[in-house]
Amino acid sequence: MSAHIDPVTCMQEQTVELASSIRSAVACGGTVSLTISAAPPNEAVTLLERFCAMLVAQGVKPSSSISCVLHGSCMPLRSFVLVTRCLLGDGPRYVICDERTDWRYLWRHRKGRWSVWPAYANFVTTTCGLLDDERADAIVPPT
Repeated sequence: MSAHIDPVTCMQEQTVELASSIRSAVACGGTVSLTISAAPPNEAVTLLERFCAMLVAQGVKPSSSISCVLHGSCMPLRSFVLVTRCLLGDGPRYVICDERTDWRYLWRHRKGRWSVWPAYANFVTTTCGLLDDERADAIVPPT
C-alpha cells in the first residue's frame, strides 16, 4: 500500500480511513509507504507529530513495515527521523533530495541505527572545491 500525505490538509476523516488501511496492510504482512508532502517550514515538525499521533490514536502500531518518504527541504532530517521512528516504528526512511537537503546529515548517518536513504538527487556534490557538481540519475537505496 502506498499513500501520499499532505499533513496540512489531512482531515480527521481521512486519517481514520488511512489508519484502517495501514492496520489491514501491516496485519496481512504487507508493507506501507507514506510520502509526506511539503508543509510550511515553521509548522512542518508540529504537523508531522500531530499526523503521526492521529494515526497512533486510530490504532496504528509501530511497525518495521511502515516506511516514510519526505521531501528533503520540508523539515530538518533529524526531526523527521525522531518523530516517525518514535511514533510509527523502525521502517525504512527515505528523503527526496534537492539543493537544500542536509547532505552532511545523510552522509554522517548512512550506517547508523536510524539511517535515512536518499531517494533522488539532481546533483552529486563533493566537499572538494576543485571538483564541479555533476548531474546524476536517480539515487536509489541498495536493497
